[in-house]
Amino acid sequence: MSALISRLSDLHDDTVNGLESLTALPANATETDVGRVMGTVWPKVASLAGDPLAEIELTDAIKAAASDLSCRSLPGLR
Repeated sequence: MSALISRLSDLHDDTVNGLESLTALPANATETDVGRVMGTVWPKVASLAGDPLAEIELTDAIKAAASDLSCRSLPGLR
């Protein structure tokens, strides 16, 4: 379970850090400024979000939880 918690924490932290970096830009920030921030954040977030459970051992309980309607579309749980 610690691997799952770590993976989801990484996704959360990278997303929050990206949001904080974007909101810290000055009001007159250019598209280049936004692109610079997104260029450092988006690849990490996208790679984790695409399949956040890649390489995570899924227990029977996790697989059972995936039958919940809110989880059915999550990659790796099908």
